[in-house]
Amino acid sequence: MRMRLFGCGLALLMVAGLGGAARAQWTMRPLESPLPEQLKVRAEALVRTLRPHDADESVAHLRTIEDAASHPEVVLLRVEADCRLGRCMTVLARDEAAGMVPELILQVGPAMIVGDLFSSLWGVPTEPGFLFEGDDDNTLVVVRRGAMWVVSACNACIAWHAQKAPSPPRTVSPPVPPPPLLTFEDFRTFLRR
Repeated sequence: MRMRLFGCGLALLMVAGLGGAARAQWTMRPLESPLPEQLKVRAEALVRTLRPHDADESVAHLRTIEDAASHPEVVLLRVEADCRLGRCMTVLARDEAAGMVPELILQVGPAMIVGDLFSSLWGVPTEPGFLFEGDDDNTLVVVRRGAMWVVSACNACIAWHAQKAPSPPRTVSPPVPPPPLLTFEDFRTFLRR
């Protein structure tokens, strides 16, 4: 119980700390835009690595924020294939010369709020954070602290239904069946290739 209260308190502190200053600005940024050409090849390669069993479908349903190419420090990708109750794989990646490197993978809704306030957490500066739509009225608060991400959750800290503009209904792909199970001999053959 004490740990649960600490976790809720930390999430609220992060939200309040990120949004409490007068200069802080929060912007709703849905993850529903197609990939810009300059990110497409590297993002598709990353998704094919993360989702080999449904790579073609995952690449076909890959989304990002509207001006993704102008934010090279963090690439946000949403794979709208094999989602669970509207919660899809969302990847925060770093774009490097050798390719994209996944840093954090979440299963969240399409709505996201981006902050612009630099803050401090446990004595280390943080970069502006992201608020992701979770189940019901839950929110995942994600901030970069040094070279790592800190994820916390809060309940009813954002009224997601009030934040969203009505959007046309989208079709969501049906779940993809898991790959067939390999026998031991199939597995050995696969490793020899």
